[in-house]
Amino acid sequence: MTGRSRQIVLVVASFVAVAFVSWLIFIAFDGAAIDKRMSTLNPLSDQAQSYHDVYVLVWWLSGAVFVVIMAATLILSIHYRERPGVEPRRDIHGNTRLEILWTIIPIVIVLIMVVPTFAAVLSVEGDAEEGALEVTATGHQWWFEFTYHDSDGNELFRTANEMHVPVEQAVNVSLVSNDVIHAFWVPALFGKKDMMPGHNNRLWFKSKPGTEGMHYGQCVEYCGDSHANMRFRIFVESAADYDAWVTNQIAKAKWSDDELVSAGREVFVAKACNSCHQVEYSKSDAPDWLVPPTVAAIGPNLSHLASRTTIASALLDRDESSLRAWLKNPPAIKPGSRMPNLELTDDEITKLIAMLDSLE
Repeated sequence: MTGRSRQIVLVVASFVAVAFVSWLIFIAFDGAAIDKRMSTLNPLSDQAQSYHDVYVLVWWLSGAVFVVIMAATLILSIHYRERPGVEPRRDIHGNTRLEILWTIIPIVIVLIMVVPTFAAVLSVEGDAEEGALEVTATGHQWWFEFTYHDSDGNELFRTANEMHVPVEQAVNVSLVSNDVIHAFWVPALFGKKDMMPGHNNRLWFKSKPGTEGMHYGQCVEYCGDSHANMRFRIFVESAADYDAWVTNQIAKAKWSDDELVSAGREVFVAKACNSCHQVEYSKSDAPDWLVPPTVAAIGPNLSHLASRTTIASALLDRDESSLRAWLKNPPAIKPGSRMPNLELTDDEITKLIAMLDSLE
């Protein structure tokens, strides 16, 4: 084999080896995700797809640069290695053409990335489509509140930690913070955006067809002790399912004359739960103390808690064991929780659970 042939074999083998190892590393990391609903590699909205397209472009460009640099390092290490009887080659200085080349290449790569990036930012940061659903998301320590509005901007209802949207309809989300800086992020549907006190941000998204289901969200700006426990969920639903959900949320909570539920309401008031949590009942002669004013709603609105799938800012499933553990000692589950340990007895917790389960 001639010296020229050996050089060609060395170059080709180095590129193949580096590319193969790089691909193995990618496969290992790609398969490491247990639940891909928090993955940015699974875009389910037009906005997330715009970001994803830029990610893919940058990934291929950076991957190509990585392979070229690693392969060049391997080639030079082998070709110019110190060997017995071979005089070391002299250093090369002042190669103008080479210097111009490695200046131009990075500029071209940056330009290739900048143009689609700006295009994606402009499309995502633009105004929402006409007829978009209007929702205000408010960040609290440590939970999310969602306020739905009609086409004139009037408030329809409030819910907590679970947001429902119709598939293929644009959703305009105003981002508000009630205390410190939070951040609103559902990787499958849209990019991270901060919720800042005194400054309202906004984002909008439109889910793709066939993306019905539950999608995970998370606060991704450190906001205190339970930052990692500040979660929420977005449910993408068919138009019919969404309309049914809205109808239920607009209605007031149904009154139940069940003895255990009534006992739970008495505990709810005796322990001053109604000083933080709002419950609006439909019964016209319900006592006033069962319907605390909106300004006193420090904690999540509980009017339709039984229609939700989670409690404690989507940290726990809404089932009896989770409700019992949460009511027993909230700060033990969520450090720094503003819901105090009320020293409830097991009997009081049983009554409260019966009341909460009646709030459909």
